[in-house]
Amino acid sequence: MLTTENFDEVLAAHSNILVEFYAPWCGHCKSLKPEYEKAAKTLKASGIDVPLAKVDATEHKELGTKYGVQGFPTLKWFVNGVAQEYNGGRTEATIVNWIKKKVQPSTAELTTVAEVEALVASNKVVVVFFGESDASFNTFSELTKNNDDVVFGHVFNAELRVHYGVQGTGLILFRSFEEPKLVYAGEFTVADL
Repeated sequence: MLTTENFDEVLAAHSNILVEFYAPWCGHCKSLKPEYEKAAKTLKASGIDVPLAKVDATEHKELGTKYGVQGFPTLKWFVNGVAQEYNGGRTEATIVNWIKKKVQPSTAELTTVAEVEALVASNKVVVVFFGESDASFNTFSELTKNNDDVVFGHVFNAELRVHYGVQGTGLILFRSFEEPKLVYAGEFTVADL
């Protein structure tokens, strides 16, 4: 729990931190509470050192005013003490994915079938780029930076491309529902992707 007295000290101790400004009487805050707590546990279990903190903005009004809190709950993302807007969701999964996107590389290199399968098994939706480190990959990387709802990976290994049936450059969307594997056959432009 953050207060006026410890706020700056806690922010200084963490390069990245998510802070919820809440009111004890707020119904939306009460709905967020279990999701926020689960997200904190998931991040910790994943080895991601990003605390999820809370401020009772009715008790510490000056903090709410300082950071432009107009309604409850308001979440702010702090990087090296500087506030940024949080534009993620309010469920455990959306909070965790949003934070992962902010603190981890936007796409992970996958070098074995086991790594691809592990990434796919631990996420509802994964998009994997198969190809070379070239203009197509740069376009794909650009896309990954602006999409907080999907986990991305990339494969440069030619043997893995063959294993997944990709000739040249391609994308495969893996998902844990409906048709589990969709192959993208369009152009490699940000707009088309």
